[in-house]
Amino acid sequence: MLEPSDVAVAPWPGRSGALAKLKPGPGRPAADVADHQRARIQQATIEIVAERGYEAVTVREIARLAGVSTKAFYQNFASKEQAFRDTLEEIARGLCGHLAAQGHLEVASRRDRMRQVIQTVIDELAGDPRAASLILIESHVAGPDTMQRLRLVDRSIKDSIAQSLGLEHDENQPSSRVVDGIVSGLLSLVRSRLLAGREREIPQLVDPLTLWAVSYVDSASPRLREIDRAISPSVQNGDTSGDREWTTGRVEAPPGNLALLLSATAKLTASNGLHGLEVRHILAAAGVRRRAFYSNFASAEDCFVATLELQMKRVLAHVSGAREVGNGLAENTYQAVSSLCDQIAQDQVLANFCFGDLSLSGRKAMRCRERFLTDLGSSIGGGDSKTVSDEVFGEASASALWNVIHNEVMAGRANQLPRVAGTLAYLVLAPSMGASAAIEALCKVHPMASSQS
Repeated sequence: MLEPSDVAVAPWPGRSGALAKLKPGPGRPAADVADHQRARIQQATIEIVAERGYEAVTVREIARLAGVSTKAFYQNFASKEQAFRDTLEEIARGLCGHLAAQGHLEVASRRDRMRQVIQTVIDELAGDPRAASLILIESHVAGPDTMQRLRLVDRSIKDSIAQSLGLEHDENQPSSRVVDGIVSGLLSLVRSRLLAGREREIPQLVDPLTLWAVSYVDSASPRLREIDRAISPSVQNGDTSGDREWTTGRVEAPPGNLALLLSATAKLTASNGLHGLEVRHILAAAGVRRRAFYSNFASAEDCFVATLELQMKRVLAHVSGAREVGNGLAENTYQAVSSLCDQIAQDQVLANFCFGDLSLSGRKAMRCRERFLTDLGSSIGGGDSKTVSDEVFGEASASALWNVIHNEVMAGRANQLPRVAGTLAYLVLAPSMGASAAIEALCKVHPMASSQS
């Protein structure tokens, strides 16, 4: 975990808005000059990456904006990627430092603490959307080495938020999966506003997100463990096919060469990841001519996004069909979530595309995922949002659900997802029903929980 230092509580790089050089003068220590140059390079990195995107930016452009020579740049950083990584970590330390400071403040209630922490996170991210974009968006397209560091940074931020909320090491609070979902829902809503160019809406998220987060905290929430333990023998033995009575929706297959291209892209990405995916690889795997590719797509990225959209449509059709079988909100939701878990457990390609790592996939794919989360929330929860709070609750719950599934998929436990269907359904139900009511309802509809609780 990143340790917040005394310096970390100061504004992160870029917050001051100044890129001015030090005024010349005799006797200035070389270390001071180097530190100032380094800060200007980091600030310039935030400015130009937010404007043009990480991949389009060069060292020369960063140095020019920072007012240093390329030689001075390389005296401070070995590469563009190192400058980006170090800037990313500096931003994270700043945020973690401010969150650590929250632990020393006295608050009247759990809700007040949650609001205070969420307000701090929102203030920090909304205070400099460029830096927020760097850590929430651009970090996902900056290369495989950076992604390793990003996962540590991401974990540190989430741990800091969870600790500040007072949700860690408490037997009377939600499970670790739910806590992770709460934190991810918060960060995901900020990311979606940044991607959509709706930065001005970010400060308005504090109150609805506080109500949403508080909805999960209840003395009944530890019973989730009972619900998830009360699984059927077939799931315990690894059989996720079950004996489903519903007919899930189908997605019409794409025609001809398009189907071959999308299928080839799905298989290539599932086995090798997105990094290095090129048109020539897709053509070789699909066995079609170059003309067939370019009559459908302008680039390998466009082909990947189309493949991603197709896989996501399959999930949404499946969930919508499963949801129709239940009787009432809780049963409908549980059936939809349980069916989704079965689907992911049985289809590794679909699991990787819809719930795996979209790192290095670019903004187009990230926007596609944001649309998917909105549609997933509607498909599982049922119905459209009527108020701003409804919209925030639905979006945050879908993000929390996605994150928990993502963590299981990335840990190689996709085939174990049916074991946590109760917790996943709780993530969707608690904000609309209340934690206690959601637990009681799940005990009634879960295959075995009602007889064991």
